[in-house]
Amino acid sequence: MDLNEITITNLVIKWLEKEAYSKNHWQTVAEEIKEKNQHNTDQAIDQLASAIEGFHNLYKNKVVQENNLLQDLLTLNFDKVQWRLVAKRFIKKTGTISPPDRR
Repeated sequence: MDLNEITITNLVIKWLEKEAYSKNHWQTVAEEIKEKNQHNTDQAIDQLASAIEGFHNLYKNKVVQENNLLQDLLTLNFDKVQWRLVAKRFIKKTGTISPPDRR
């Protein structure tokens, strides 16, 4: 049985939101990135997606150093995660990003 991208992406979202410290951390990062990109939702989502993916690849490389089942599972499945959807979930929870003022 092969898990599809949406299933794996939803599992990652649930995992990130499972523990309060993880959920709070990524929500804070999303808010900071949203603030930096005040009027560009796509750019904010791209930057957060890159940050989340980078963190998890670093985790995989630093914590799971040996060739074992965990490394194989993470490598196979992290490649299937739609990181933009994960980021979009956190960005959406920060509220809407207002369009630029046109004065």
